[in-house]
Amino acid sequence: MEGAEALISMKALDRPLADGVDLDGTQWVEVQAGMTMDELTRRTSRLGKDLVGPTIFPDLSIGGLIATGSHGSGLGHGAFSDEILQLTLVDIKGEVHVIQDGPELHAARVSLGALGVVYSVRVRVHDQFNVFVHDTPFPRDQLLDNLVEAVRSHEFVETGWFPLRPTMWVKAMDRT
Repeated sequence: MEGAEALISMKALDRPLADGVDLDGTQWVEVQAGMTMDELTRRTSRLGKDLVGPTIFPDLSIGGLIATGSHGSGLGHGAFSDEILQLTLVDIKGEVHVIQDGPELHAARVSLGALGVVYSVRVRVHDQFNVFVHDTPFPRDQLLDNLVEAVRSHEFVETGWFPLRPTMWVKAMDRT
């Protein structure tokens, strides 16, 4: 179908599918790709589990977050897609592919849809934990000069800046 284009809404594909523990002790939940980050974090919380490094944008779909390489915060944690253990894709021919490991999984994690439509994802979860959060404004130049040190000194760090403002916002978080 050369030149054909389609826009697919994933909003109705927002259901949990399964949760479990692999033989090596890896805990996971599997959800349809249209579920939002907000609903996924709520679901994992109800199970007594947490995600490491969820994105700060709660209303985006899990499939969209994965495809674009969206990330959480902290040097010790990669992009959210790094926590994906398995993807189920539907290709242009309508064939279903379950991708679990190897270079195929690495490619599918941030494929921007080039390999097909993501139907579902299996995401690594961890036992629930608490964090201490410290919000503070910093002078922009001071923070930028010491950004690496600031990020290394906390497990999770988020920063924000409104253009033309002399200060930046820093949210530093550590497990308690």
